[in-house]
Amino acid sequence: MKSVLNLGLTFLFTLILFTNSFPAEAAKSSTLKNNVIELNLINGINSDNSGLKLSSINLAGDLKAGGSVIDLLKVFNSNANEKVRGAAALSLVKIGDGRGIKAIEYASRFDESQYVKNLCKTFYSYHKKNK
Repeated sequence: MKSVLNLGLTFLFTLILFTNSFPAEAAKSSTLKNNVIELNLINGINSDNSGLKLSSINLAGDLKAGGSVIDLLKVFNSNANEKVRGAAALSLVKIGDGRGIKAIEYASRFDESQYVKNLCKTFYSYHKKNK
């Protein structure tokens, strides 16, 4: 467990260092920084390392990384771990992309996991109230 945590922390530390170490010209372009961050988040979301995957999923939602929606949907629809699926659902709602919201709405009614179904009901209700 410590190695998973260490890998996740190493990834986040490297991400912070990498995004802050561009030359002065590139540092002016926030678009370039955002693209690099999203690519790193997508790599983390698709990682086999569960700690890195979960951290990247949560960070994608916090940063509202729209470029990660498709990868989050893949995790949400196919991951065997209910906790990871729940984290992906929360991130999709935080991002607010229509594709993610539709998936959450559908899962709130038809998901096989009662845990995920209940989370999605809560997340979807919150999204509708705060539109």
